[in-house]
Amino acid sequence: MKNLLKQILFIVLGILFISNTNAQNSTKLSADLSLGIPVTFFTISPDFTAIYQAGLRYSVNKNWSIAARFASKTFQAKTGNAQGILSPSGGLASDVASYKNSFYDLGGSLQFNMSNLLGLTNSKFMPYATLGGSFQFWKLSTTLINGTTSLAKDFSSRPMRIVQMGLGVRYYLNPSFDLNVSSEYNHVQTYWMDGAYADEKLDTYLNTSFGVSYKLGAKSSKNLADWESKNKVGEKNNDKTTTKKDYAHWSADLNLGLPYLTSPIGYNPTGMGGLGVRYSINKFISVQAAYNYGTLAGDHTTESTISGVIADPTNFKSFNTTMNQVTLRGLFNLRRIFSEPILLREPENLNSWNYYAVIGGGFLYYSADLVYADNTKGNVTYNKGTNNFVYGAQARKHINSSWDFLAGIDYNYNQSYWIDGAGAKNELNTHFYINAGISYKFSTSNNRELVDWSYANYVFPRNKTNEVAIDQIPVISLPKVVDVPKVVDVPKIIDSIKIVEPIKEVEPIKEVEPIKEVEPIKEVEPIKVVEPIKVVEPIKVVEPIKVVEPIKVVEPIKVVEPTQYLVDTTITEPEFIYNVVVGCYSVNKLKTAMRFKNKINRIGFNAKIYLSKDSKYFRVITLTTQDENSAMKMLRKSRREIDPASWLYLYNKQ
Repeated sequence: MKNLLKQILFIVLGILFISNTNAQNSTKLSADLSLGIPVTFFTISPDFTAIYQAGLRYSVNKNWSIAARFASKTFQAKTGNAQGILSPSGGLASDVASYKNSFYDLGGSLQFNMSNLLGLTNSKFMPYATLGGSFQFWKLSTTLINGTTSLAKDFSSRPMRIVQMGLGVRYYLNPSFDLNVSSEYNHVQTYWMDGAYADEKLDTYLNTSFGVSYKLGAKSSKNLADWESKNKVGEKNNDKTTTKKDYAHWSADLNLGLPYLTSPIGYNPTGMGGLGVRYSINKFISVQAAYNYGTLAGDHTTESTISGVIADPTNFKSFNTTMNQVTLRGLFNLRRIFSEPILLREPENLNSWNYYAVIGGGFLYYSADLVYADNTKGNVTYNKGTNNFVYGAQARKHINSSWDFLAGIDYNYNQSYWIDGAGAKNELNTHFYINAGISYKFSTSNNRELVDWSYANYVFPRNKTNEVAIDQIPVISLPKVVDVPKVVDVPKIIDSIKIVEPIKEVEPIKEVEPIKEVEPIKEVEPIKVVEPIKVVEPIKVVEPIKVVEPIKVVEPIKVVEPTQYLVDTTITEPEFIYNVVVGCYSVNKLKTAMRFKNKINRIGFNAKIYLSKDSKYFRVITLTTQDENSAMKMLRKSRREIDPASWLYLYNKQ
């Protein structure tokens, strides 16, 4: 499956490369990047998330276009269902404790331009309708209320099908860029996206996307086919009557600030800092790769004397989390986008401030040091990367041609419950980051500005030897007339003026291609699974077997079905309500469970194997008791000496 995804990615990148190298001869291709916000119609609604999307569109003519698209998305949720016994189907919403399912989509669509239909031929708005489909490759991870977990290590090679239809609108920024907003209904032909497959309800959703489109090879005299009405008549490619202004595009940011984590455990002031490298595509849009490092902390008083093994916030006294954050962000210059008259001209003079909307995403890597209610200490470390989405606002003040001052606030939506160590709660750990800093603009000078600060009266450079400013041309005074009028010889005066050679035109600097989006890193849920669990078909009982006389065994009995392990009389139901579980195995893995039980017994435990009524899994249990305190002590010992993921199983025989 990984090889297939790599091949698909290679083909898409190859198409983009070929399209770009032939951009001068084509005005029909455009590349899209967008961020989607889904509204789902699942039985178990997921947490708020985003869909990363990239696409390539070919405009057949001004009315029709075809597009290819790749998308990456993850849906996850905790249900809050209490531990217990599964329903007969084992796949109802009431059976699911949590799920985290990842998907890759690969598909295409047909788009119809409705501008002529709605009388918007000369408008900057282009409404359109879309119809298409995708293949969805999936990787599912579901935890049930009986403690069993189903975790797929790789994406399935058997894709699900999606039918997509929707409406959208494009807004013309300039010959190279469009803004794009669309809303699309996704009819997914599967029940499995929310973990509750037994409801037989298709997991459909509505995806509203916001993005930018780069038109390959388009220019004001030869626009993309969709925008033919905006071609400038009479403009020539070799026209050199005007000089294209030259601006810098690269800058580096340094910021320091105060983070605030939303946690029921509390909040303590801490610090955070960040570095970023930014490329300004034009005066409207820029992209930035950013890295932040800092700590998050909190504490509160609690009357509990239990440690945090159940991960309930009341079982914690404090947490101190070290966090690394890596993100890719888009910055939109609001002052330029909403200037008057909108997008038609630059301001006459340099603005002191610019204001930006920030949107992006990336990953968090963190380690939380914990103090439990009984004053014992623990740690939660997650270095596989959890999804992080950033929405914010920023202001920049022009100090000089090399430096800017910046200030901003980021809202970080983190898809993790464990940043504060208390993962049993149903609320995700989101955080705010209020910051201020400085920005250094590369390759700038007194005669060269960053493109964010472009303005109409700007001239670059002002000290070229073949350019002479008007105020540098010598002024010749006419002779003063004394008494007798004299005829002024005008030609001679004109001859005395030195004629300056015509100003040579600077060749236009080629635009730098926009930075291509890095594919999001695949996320793996930190769930420890001893072995993949195979689902056993329910046992069909024909009729009770009547034993007339003892059966004489002539030769060893061959095990045909996994259910034959159930004849082992040493394996019974758990004896009492509180059970400390250190391992869980499917019924066809009895020998493996026995080896594990013997291994931990050799280090001083008295573990046994139990099979709950109507269960399909063996549990290796170090203690079964009616006393809760004894069970909690054994649970802490099992976590220290056997497996940190050991858990408490409550079982009622009735």
